[in-house]
Amino acid sequence: MPRYSVWLVLIIALSSASAQAQWTKTAGPTGGTVTTLLQNGAITFAGVYGNGVYRTASVFDKWTQVSAGLKGNSLHPLSLLVSGAMLWLGTQDGLYRSADSGTTWMAADSATFSGVKITKVIADGFGGVIAATEVRNISKVDTVETPSECVYRSTNNGATWTAISGKLTKHVGESFSLAAVKTSFDTRIYALSNRAGVYSSSDTGKTWKAFNEGLSGNSFRLETLDMLVDGGTLYLGNRDGVYSRTIALTSTQPEGVAWQAANAGLKGQAVRAITKTGDAIFVGTETNGVYRTTDISTTWATVNTGLKNLTVLSLANVGTNVLLGSEGSGMFTSPRTTVTWEQANTGVIASQSLSLTALNNTLFAATYGGGIQFSRDAGATWSTTKGINDPPQGPQGLSAYVSKVAAAGNRLFAATFGGLFASNDSGATWSAANGTGTGTLKNFGLELYDIALNPANNKLTAATADGIYVSADDAKTWERRTSGLDDSVAIRTLAFKGTTVFGGTIESGIFRSTDGGDTWLEASKGLSIAALTVNDLLVSGTTVFAATEDGIYTSSDDGKKWTLNSTGLDKNNGAMYRILLQNGVLLATGAAGVYRSTNGGSTWQNISQGLTNTSNRALAADNANVYIGDVIFGNGVWKRPLSQVTSVGDVQAVR
Repeated sequence: MPRYSVWLVLIIALSSASAQAQWTKTAGPTGGTVTTLLQNGAITFAGVYGNGVYRTASVFDKWTQVSAGLKGNSLHPLSLLVSGAMLWLGTQDGLYRSADSGTTWMAADSATFSGVKITKVIADGFGGVIAATEVRNISKVDTVETPSECVYRSTNNGATWTAISGKLTKHVGESFSLAAVKTSFDTRIYALSNRAGVYSSSDTGKTWKAFNEGLSGNSFRLETLDMLVDGGTLYLGNRDGVYSRTIALTSTQPEGVAWQAANAGLKGQAVRAITKTGDAIFVGTETNGVYRTTDISTTWATVNTGLKNLTVLSLANVGTNVLLGSEGSGMFTSPRTTVTWEQANTGVIASQSLSLTALNNTLFAATYGGGIQFSRDAGATWSTTKGINDPPQGPQGLSAYVSKVAAAGNRLFAATFGGLFASNDSGATWSAANGTGTGTLKNFGLELYDIALNPANNKLTAATADGIYVSADDAKTWERRTSGLDDSVAIRTLAFKGTTVFGGTIESGIFRSTDGGDTWLEASKGLSIAALTVNDLLVSGTTVFAATEDGIYTSSDDGKKWTLNSTGLDKNNGAMYRILLQNGVLLATGAAGVYRSTNGGSTWQNISQGLTNTSNRALAADNANVYIGDVIFGNGVWKRPLSQVTSVGDVQAVR
């Protein structure tokens, strides 16, 4: 064989090996946070947090991601609109449009909207488009607040925009939404403020007037930023339920002089979404799922059968069905008459992972709002556990938000924002383990972060926003242990070294206990101010590692002093989230990528090849693979063969 042929074969072989040495996306967990829905003819669109837009010809079939041209914060959608042949998308980072049904997206006047949060996009009734934004501070002086414009109109398909919010009262941080009604004699635009109620304009924004009669207190707080227009009746969702008001569709009709409460059975619920299908109105609430009425003057009733998350962000009418977008559990659909919800997430891999745990050849994903999903085949297929969020448990259904899955003794435990759960069948089913009587976990409904078995005394230890809880009887009863901890100290992560327990906190540094968790002393010497937020702890031999918002710190004297060991980590984006030891190699995830260290943490190497999102807060490994996931972008779980990571020759540095 000629010499050049030998070199060609060698180059091809090396290139192939390098191409394979990277991260790949698994098939789950399915679901995600669905912020906006739109039905347009035979096509349904869904805006999914961190993933941009999905579309489908049938909500019972597979969804396809259509997000080409979106990146970064523009993958966080807030509003969808079809106007003529154009599809519009409002995002956390500007306004986008698509002329091919979402296949590709282009920024709509980046000079006006770059970096701007677009809260709503509507048609203006005259062939134009109106976009509402969050009010920004445009002052260049730190001590001065100058509000930006917040409502813009385009009459040339987005080529240019004119601000029409000059007459509105605006405050920095205020968000606006929009609705429009075309009558026989005018077209009215309604601007909904999350601070100041409703404004109306009948001259496309040249003038505005307050439209708040009848609103006060919580009904004045328009958290939903949405309005249902049903003929001549407006339905407004707020933190006190739903209010209605009639408007004139002809010049001879009388108008309602004020908003009227329509809250029987709904009063006090914060409404986030509202839609009408047939003769039924549905509302999605912040903490209590879905309510339905067929006679708004009579009463509302909950219709939550089948739901796995009670925070509803979006609703849409799709034929004779209702489509629902939840926080974390993805989409659900139900007939509008006999309401039983069924998940409709095929193809949507956008779950937000708070943590990953690999135990006995099973990978558990603790998700934000989607309960626990698990895979027994390295991520090829995923299943949902039973008993945690079917239906959601605990106050406000917060069991759907899972912080950690951990093995302790002969059982598995799940720490959730809605209580502690245990499993006796390798994680397939779960039941509450919050204790009984006076030994019940207290002040526990929102934030339980970690659960572990103390190997020194075989006591379960729970890290919560309410301090430390300890159980000596396998979670039958619990006792609070906060001696040495202020009430403001929230323990996020635990680690054990002999008889010493370490607790990493949120903004309070590290604490340690030498008596099994009964009493605590601060042990934060050497940590920077940023490092006082500790995301993870690991004990390896005589060394304790702390993954913090300011890199990785180590201590070899039981926490008496900490030293920064971040050589090789990104100096400008040094937050680190998880750290583990596998086959003698340290692995860590951070804001700037996935790293490894083969010398005990002295130096680190970035190994993020193939990742579309380098910031990941979840990390786990089994005998075959390393897995990562994230709660911010919700891009599913990714994996990489462990042999590539632990073998020095197979990993190439990311430059």
